[in-house]
Amino acid sequence: MTFLLIFNAFTLITPIIYLKNFGRIGYNRQRKAIPEVKRIPGSTPYHGSVGVIDYVEGYTHDGENVVIPRSAVMDLRNYPVRTTQGKIWVSDHAHVIRGHENVMDNMFLTTALRAIDYNPICVGGTRSQLNVDDLADINISYPSYEEQVKIGKLFRDIDEMIEAHRKRIEYLRTLRKGLIQNLFI
Repeated sequence: MTFLLIFNAFTLITPIIYLKNFGRIGYNRQRKAIPEVKRIPGSTPYHGSVGVIDYVEGYTHDGENVVIPRSAVMDLRNYPVRTTQGKIWVSDHAHVIRGHENVMDNMFLTTALRAIDYNPICVGGTRSQLNVDDLADINISYPSYEEQVKIGKLFRDIDEMIEAHRKRIEYLRTLRKGLIQNLFI
């Protein structure tokens, strides 16, 4: 049933009508590293290249943002692009981008950036790096803003379902472990 709903959602989408490089439809925002010894513990997620690495006081960005690692990504075919909500602090090991208002939906942008094979884009040897100029030159095909919002919501809903199932699996693993431990005491 879920597959049918997803399929029906995609059959209603208008054809892709735009192709532009990211530098013309979004912008890269400033970020600032905090050395570990200078971090003041707080409630704001501190994003590095691999995701949230700490919680600090203060923030560098607020609202809806797309965080994309600059370096230390192991799988360039499944680049860990993520959308964030609210206050965050982003180190210099990640890019913070946002689509231009009413031109590019951030969740659609996240989905589009996840679909890219970064092997030909990233530079470096064993530790590849996504430079700001290379990020700005990425071409993205996209429909009207209204369609982007629909597509973005669809993928946000799917991501939320995946996360809910991941949490359920983790809960069941913890429950199983506790039951086994109590069984043999």
